[in-house]
Amino acid sequence: MTAQRAFSVIIMLLAMHLTATTRHVSQHAGSLTGDGSSANPFVHISQAAQIAQPGDTVLVHGGIYRERVVPERGGSAGNPITYLAVPGDTVTIRGSVVWNPQWNSYTSTPGLYFAHLADTLFADTSQKDGPNPFRVILGGSRKSKAVTLGQVFVDGVRLTEVDSIASMDTATWFFDSSGSSLFVSFPSGTGPSNSTVEITNQRRLFAPHKRGLGYITVKGFIFEHCGNQYPASFYSPHGHPQAGMVGTRSGHHWIIEENVIRLAKNIGLDIGTESDGNDLEIYDYPRIRSSSVGWHTVRNNLITNNGSSGIMGYNPRYCRIANNIISGSNYLQMKGNEKAGMKLHGLYYSTIEGNLVVHNNTPGIYLDNRFYATHVSRNIVAFNNAYGMFFELQYTSWSFTRPAVVDNNIIVNNAANGIYSHDVSNLILLHNLIANTKGSDGYGSWAEGFFFRSSGSRDNFQLKNIHAYNNLLLRNQGGALNFPYPNCENDRVDYNLSDYNVASGEDFYRQFYLNPKCGGRDERPWMVWSDVDSAYVDSVPFHEMVYTEIESLTTVTSSAFIAPSWRGARLTLQEWRDYWKRYDQNNDAHSRMTMLSTVDLDSTNWELTIDLDFDPATVGSLPHDSVGTDFNGTPIRQDGTALPGPFQNLGEGSHSYKVWPPAHFPDFEFALPSANRMAPLPPSGNFSSNTVSRTVFGTASLLHSAYLKKGVTYRYFNIYDASGRIRFSYSGDAHQLKATLQKLKLAGGIFMMRALVEKVNQQ
Repeated sequence: MTAQRAFSVIIMLLAMHLTATTRHVSQHAGSLTGDGSSANPFVHISQAAQIAQPGDTVLVHGGIYRERVVPERGGSAGNPITYLAVPGDTVTIRGSVVWNPQWNSYTSTPGLYFAHLADTLFADTSQKDGPNPFRVILGGSRKSKAVTLGQVFVDGVRLTEVDSIASMDTATWFFDSSGSSLFVSFPSGTGPSNSTVEITNQRRLFAPHKRGLGYITVKGFIFEHCGNQYPASFYSPHGHPQAGMVGTRSGHHWIIEENVIRLAKNIGLDIGTESDGNDLEIYDYPRIRSSSVGWHTVRNNLITNNGSSGIMGYNPRYCRIANNIISGSNYLQMKGNEKAGMKLHGLYYSTIEGNLVVHNNTPGIYLDNRFYATHVSRNIVAFNNAYGMFFELQYTSWSFTRPAVVDNNIIVNNAANGIYSHDVSNLILLHNLIANTKGSDGYGSWAEGFFFRSSGSRDNFQLKNIHAYNNLLLRNQGGALNFPYPNCENDRVDYNLSDYNVASGEDFYRQFYLNPKCGGRDERPWMVWSDVDSAYVDSVPFHEMVYTEIESLTTVTSSAFIAPSWRGARLTLQEWRDYWKRYDQNNDAHSRMTMLSTVDLDSTNWELTIDLDFDPATVGSLPHDSVGTDFNGTPIRQDGTALPGPFQNLGEGSHSYKVWPPAHFPDFEFALPSANRMAPLPPSGNFSSNTVSRTVFGTASLLHSAYLKKGVTYRYFNIYDASGRIRFSYSGDAHQLKATLQKLKLAGGIFMMRALVEKVNQQ
């Protein structure tokens, strides 16, 4: 670059900074003829989005903005376009409208009304399947009775969709498309005359039409209510793309921070290329190559109570997802695999760190179809009704020099495996705590700490170089570790190593498994072809074949020691060690068992207590340069003396850690409506000197458990739903509390309880 050209570039950049403009938006003081100045603001955010230039800030004042914001252009490096809620103001972008139709009562059923739903209410003509989400069929299969993309809210509470009038109960709705009638069964004690009804009329809330816009910052908003689609077969030409309520539309270098993203019909936020083919929008902007998509930062957001997933992304690169709360995902009970607290495909060279991923009706963190050099660290993944973490499909050759690293995570009280993986190579698991995996009706037998298998159907995706070191695997119902059989007639499974781990149980407990999922049935040496069955069948039960290969095996006399055939052969630690020596591998040569060690995570205050009956310094460690610090940032020694698990100051006995929130995490009470924020708790001085304030965040069941916890007495509290409305105020009526919590359990979702708690002296 010549000196003259360099000078010209500097002048251009200075000019951009000098001409950067703050464009004001105010619902209360703005107008359609405003110019965006502080004296004459716009009334819609979309007005500013159409003219904002690189370096500009769109400053949005308090209010509820019922619109989809469509940025016309992006910023540039050093000059992003920033969409900013005025600090201290509650700024809500809501994809619903207040609906005041001519209501009609339906037969003699109390609380059941219907009205004509006019198509003129829906103005987003960008969607190929039409503007009215109530006329669009929900994709995918599900356990719930939801049918459409519509949503109905009464006084801010999301009602449950059902598929017929006959299925209706209190707080449900049904859309009869043949007659364009919307039936609403109002919550008890409410009706059209004393309620505010809102219906979704937007498919997305913040997403460009154009693809590939970059350098956009979105900060401090509440996004809620939209009618977006489940991404069934998004990777196929005719599938449904990943289209979040907030979406980057194949963009790059977005910063999404300190927002509340809640109550989407399906996906809260998407950060990738959306799909391989089909675009739901009529403009058909060209698909952006995945190598140009990503570099996003998603931090300090509350992403909660979304229909299928909190965060999704298809092929983003170089992203950082940090310090977010992700909860309440999949209230629609979708059955397919395209759901999770966060599910990301093709996430290369990225970091997922410090997130609280809890109470999801899905896997917590789910990485699929390649995640080279991605680092998953220091997350709290707990109380999810499925796997804690799920890793699926990683090319063996491509990832050899770019392994994914999973370290220092707290993965506790999940319903299925702590970490489950199939057809993945080059995955390193270090210093994690996986505990209290208890199983459920759907996953009762899949409750190991680690479970790895090969499907046998994908030649490019093998299961090699899984390394699990220095982990605490405590009180997992299904056992500690499950590896696939290493001697199938193929090259799919090899070099899977583990050591310096701690597992629960006596030495004679069979906490280690070899499973038969090592390849196709024709590749398994214990299976033969049967002309009678026209299939491969066992010539000998798998577990019996394994047992005959272990010289140290004690006689198995009880069927309790024999796992189901799909799960494999159960081994003691010594049998496990002896078996792997046959393949010149010293798996778990230094690992040990612990009988009485326990783990407890209190989700009322996010205090983690680990009580060990041994000194962890006696275990030793394998030095590994992939990880330098523990959960709290303490250096991990690389001389073989590091401690197992995520805390390097852990010792024998009981140790407690405050694991959430991180420093500088935003106070999401700004998400509460002003009327509720102005309704304070009574002064604590009205009670004893032992009375303190407390905030509890979780399901109705968890709130009830908090109320019943020994050592404290709840004197007063408010319960808020995901929309920020007070659902219940408690001042001593335990009977009313029980009845209310039961209703909230049936409604599902995540709630917040702000309370005054009196500590009771324990004798």
